[in-house]
Amino acid sequence: MIERIIWPNRVGNEPESPFQPNATRPLRITFHESSFSNLQSEEAAALQALRELARLEQIEAVATSPGSLPAIKVETPDHDKKDVDVRVDDGSHNTALLEFGQWKDLAKQISQQHDEQSPRFQEALQDVLSAGASNAIRHDIFVTNSPTILSNKGKVWIRHANVRRPSEAARIVGLFLRTRGIYTYGVAGRTSLSFDRGLFYWVLTRHRLPSLWHYFSGCLDAGKVRKDDTGMVGQSVLARCDRAYEARDYIVRLLYVPQDNNVRDEMMYHFEYLTLLLAGALDAQARIAHRAYKIRSSPERVANFRREAFHKELSSAGAIKLVQFLTSPLFANASTLLSSLRNTIHGASMQTMAYHEGGEPQKSFIDLVPEHRDALWSAAEALGSAARWGLRKSHDRVLLEPCSYATALVSEIFKCVDGIADATDMTGLFPAWHVLRRYASPPADDRIFGTAISARLDVLG
Repeated sequence: MIERIIWPNRVGNEPESPFQPNATRPLRITFHESSFSNLQSEEAAALQALRELARLEQIEAVATSPGSLPAIKVETPDHDKKDVDVRVDDGSHNTALLEFGQWKDLAKQISQQHDEQSPRFQEALQDVLSAGASNAIRHDIFVTNSPTILSNKGKVWIRHANVRRPSEAARIVGLFLRTRGIYTYGVAGRTSLSFDRGLFYWVLTRHRLPSLWHYFSGCLDAGKVRKDDTGMVGQSVLARCDRAYEARDYIVRLLYVPQDNNVRDEMMYHFEYLTLLLAGALDAQARIAHRAYKIRSSPERVANFRREAFHKELSSAGAIKLVQFLTSPLFANASTLLSSLRNTIHGASMQTMAYHEGGEPQKSFIDLVPEHRDALWSAAEALGSAARWGLRKSHDRVLLEPCSYATALVSEIFKCVDGIADATDMTGLFPAWHVLRRYASPPADDRIFGTAISARLDVLG
């Protein structure tokens, strides 16, 4: 389940969250510098993106060590009952952490080391003090790769620092900038590297659907040769996936604002739209398959990859690889997770509810109707876990957290769209004499779809 951010106490008239509509306050992040040695490639790429974007005026960043950013200074006292002084060396903050002894006790607990002279204890103490200092200066996210902090992020005092890996923080920062209408993906010197909204989502979509380079180009060529709308149908697959990313962003943005009935209503607007878009992308591919394999026993308008009769028609037409994919656990479970909720558009609408627990801020869930609970839970467990999909059991109910579900759904349906594109033999769209050109990928040095740009958008998207 996607973690919520516990926003710090307000400063003056600032809104609680920088994700709120018309908010102007920056997103504030802290770099835990001592934790960034020996990063894996994914985390290193995310950290580089964060360092670049931290130079934008919409991001306010500090570090736990001196360098190019203002540094947090933590001064430990000589007595456990005294407070820990915290300041930022640019003079912007001067505050304290209450009672040094409490922080030492926390360090002993998470290091499982009571010897205060041991390296494990000392490292844990510095880590918890850094996280606490970040929260004390009211920063929103503590970016770290410390195993000690990450494995204890739910502990008191650490939890309020909103601990995130670089890869997690980069996605939040990228989403935050997009909510401000900023599609900057990097900073080089004094130059911001940016796309407009449409191009950002288009490049990200093309990157996440590599098999559609060949598939879409085949549809375009077929439309010209056949003199029909095959090219436009192929285009609609990409367009619906592109818009699905935008819909997902709207949904996840709403996770990071204070919840109420208006937020839930807006969330459901985009959630229902998202399911229609993803179902539409698959339906368009079913029509392409109907044409590519020259199905004659049923009309194109009823082509649907979930219909067993269509599977049989495709098998009879020689679509062995495609049918193998359509009967795979991935497609079976992903399409269940999509269609069960998408089909509610024809009947009773999904009901949302406010959820309160442990004195935490209000949360928003969908209360699943009994007929969908078991099937969705089983399919979610098969594709990661119920928690990954935002599903949880509460007494006799199964609740669905829309932001987590939307994020997992887009990811898995994109795998299906790409798998179908890869498994579809496009030659049947053309006359026997036509030579089908194959485009496996964009040019590596392409200024829009190039490897480096696509990889960076993948980090932020």
